[in-house]
Amino acid sequence: MRSFIRILFKSIGWLLVLLIGAVLILSLIGVKVDLSHLRGGVEVAAGKALGRQVTIAGPVELEFSNWPALEVSDVNIANAAGAAQADFLNAGLARMQIGVFPLLRGEINIAEVTAENVTLNLENDVQGRPNWIFDGAAAAKEQEPDKTETDGKLITFAALGSLSLKQINVNYHDAALDKSLSFVLDSMEGTAAKNEPLNLHFAGKVQDRGYDLKLEGSPIVELQDREKPWNFELKGVAFDKEIASKGDLIMRGHRPEINLALVLRDVDVGYILAQLGLVEGMQASLGDVGMKVSINGGSLMEVLQQSSLLFKVKDGNWNVRLPNSEASLQIRELGGDILVEKGNNITMKLDGLIDETPVKMLITGAPLVEYVTNQDEIPLTIDAEFAKSRLSFAGKLKLPVTYLDLMLALQVSSERIDHLNDLLRLDLPPVGPVSLESKLHVTEAGYDLSTLAVKVGESRLNGKLKLGMSESKPRLDISLVSELIQLDDFDTGGQEQGAVAQTAGDTEKDTEKPEQVVEEEAAEPQAGNRRKLLSYEVLSAFDADINIEARDVRSGEDELGAALMRVDLEDARLAVEPLSIKVPGGGIQVDMDLTPSPTDVKFNIKAGIEEFDLGIMFRRLKPGTDMGGNFKLDAQLHSQAEDLASVMQNADGHFDFALV
Repeated sequence: MRSFIRILFKSIGWLLVLLIGAVLILSLIGVKVDLSHLRGGVEVAAGKALGRQVTIAGPVELEFSNWPALEVSDVNIANAAGAAQADFLNAGLARMQIGVFPLLRGEINIAEVTAENVTLNLENDVQGRPNWIFDGAAAAKEQEPDKTETDGKLITFAALGSLSLKQINVNYHDAALDKSLSFVLDSMEGTAAKNEPLNLHFAGKVQDRGYDLKLEGSPIVELQDREKPWNFELKGVAFDKEIASKGDLIMRGHRPEINLALVLRDVDVGYILAQLGLVEGMQASLGDVGMKVSINGGSLMEVLQQSSLLFKVKDGNWNVRLPNSEASLQIRELGGDILVEKGNNITMKLDGLIDETPVKMLITGAPLVEYVTNQDEIPLTIDAEFAKSRLSFAGKLKLPVTYLDLMLALQVSSERIDHLNDLLRLDLPPVGPVSLESKLHVTEAGYDLSTLAVKVGESRLNGKLKLGMSESKPRLDISLVSELIQLDDFDTGGQEQGAVAQTAGDTEKDTEKPEQVVEEEAAEPQAGNRRKLLSYEVLSAFDADINIEARDVRSGEDELGAALMRVDLEDARLAVEPLSIKVPGGGIQVDMDLTPSPTDVKFNIKAGIEEFDLGIMFRRLKPGTDMGGNFKLDAQLHSQAEDLASVMQNADGHFDFALV
């Protein structure tokens, strides 16, 4: 009996030796075993582990070696319940090769990971839960003790010999935002040898725009240290732009935070905003852009809410196209900061040049997430300062913003309108201060300022303005009513006359100008290519119908009465028919027209004045004087001359007046 038992144990021992030897021989020579007949069991086991249905339609093969490899084809993993897509993953081929002997030392050492023809559908539900957290794995983690805390870290990830991914299509959907993104990874090749830097080279497309990038990071084992950032560098080409950046990745709980610093050149802002569905038809580019980006969150919603971005702009360009027009405003040498702080409004502080005029702009929008979640009403404020003037727009816009349907609050102010001469290429009079407020409605038909309020010094005018752009030539319609018009506010020569009067008794003071006046004159822009307001070039550019009613017209302390003026501009013919002022004891009635052409100027005027108090004019020249008298006038003149300056030299008609 004893002999039998001894023989039995020897036989079992030899069988085990032979079996181990066979396995070792198979491992050494590398033999593939078809495990397709076990496909059903693999599907069930994988399904329980993931908490999702797993289907394998292709062959399952195991390659025996000291680096055994498992290869499966046509794999499908079902999506989470309620997801937008039925499938979480479809893979044409998946292969992994792992080292046996390193595993015995407690190290995961992967020789090869290969995947081809993969479609991956990622999604966050309305509550922000991701579909890449599997129920089975989560349940197992809750039930099993955390061995890393009780027994220490038993197994560590050490190295990845070769990574090869080809034709990977990734689709992402955020249910809370109801937004989807997609990108194609044509290829990703990389290595992460033990204690060596991780190297990845990947190329593909995002929203049909190509990228080809290389990433070099710290050794992959450092990714397991959640208390320290994992550093990396990213270089290559994306969206036809060269990229050179440095950054780090750190885990905040189960969510990654990526901090990135990079420099971009010639960024097409208009294209980016159009692709994001924010603005249509914008022409703007940023020359050199330094970016600091902090991306944080487990879903697109959280990323938009919690991320921060800082853009340093240099040598940018913004071509501001005027709505319903071929005209545009070029802002060049644009520089400054664009700041997106988590939870705060987007702000842009930019400086630039319009022609040679410096301009400062402060643009304020909404928090970043609102551009995705609330497309009905997005607040926007634009404040611009230039040529001692200020322009402000404020309103709520519907996305995408177009130039054909805008409703904004408009504010304009200027110390003196002649400071705008160089910018507008006009020869404007030195009138000011001037301010304007109105609601501005921009449509396909043109511009509508329906609540126009204008201030010039003490003078106030209220009414409406409409600029039609639907005809072959722009048409301006203005209707204004004033409770008070103070002529002193429009007196462009008062300062010069005052200076002459002041110097009548002191010749030396006439040659010495105050320092402030000298500085202002030195700062005045030169005439250059300014256009005269009454030139053919200006008057032929548009047609107009202007009606102004003044209920109280004053000259200093003198009350003139009420006034009415109607101005018509048609085909470069400017007609004032009539200018009527009611004065105590009489009135002023003027009809005139001016028709410039490329070769000459035609001028006609008919004026009648009854019982005008000359004391008003004398007091304007010398305040406090008691000189006076009544003035009557009956005049009718016609003229045709080469230019406006020589009109009166060529005038004919009659000019009858009387002083009483």
